[in-house]
Amino acid sequence: QRCGTATFPTTTAADLIAAQGAGVRIAVTSVLVVNGHATVGTKVEIRDGTTVRMLGFAASNGGGFSHSAGATPLFISTANAAVTGRCVTTGADVDIFVSGYRMSN
Repeated sequence: QRCGTATFPTTTAADLIAAQGAGVRIAVTSVLVVNGHATVGTKVEIRDGTTVRMLGFAASNGGGFSHSAGATPLFISTANAAVTGRCVTTGADVDIFVSGYRMSN
């Protein structure tokens, strides 16, 4: 099981789950996004490295979204790529939580 979390106040991307090494992919099974900013909403990207795999909107004042697929992956990363997140708007206060598991080629 791999889990990751990060807080995003700007549009700078960050790793949610680090790259796992040569030939290892990450099967993402759940995503939870919550925005704690009182007035600033934002689109939020969940990415395979730099490729956007999921896009949702996190409204201000507790808005967000979640996706869960149980044991079925929402997406599978490229081998040796991190699962990253990024806000499209600066000034929000977004927390992103992801869960998944490792897969060897």
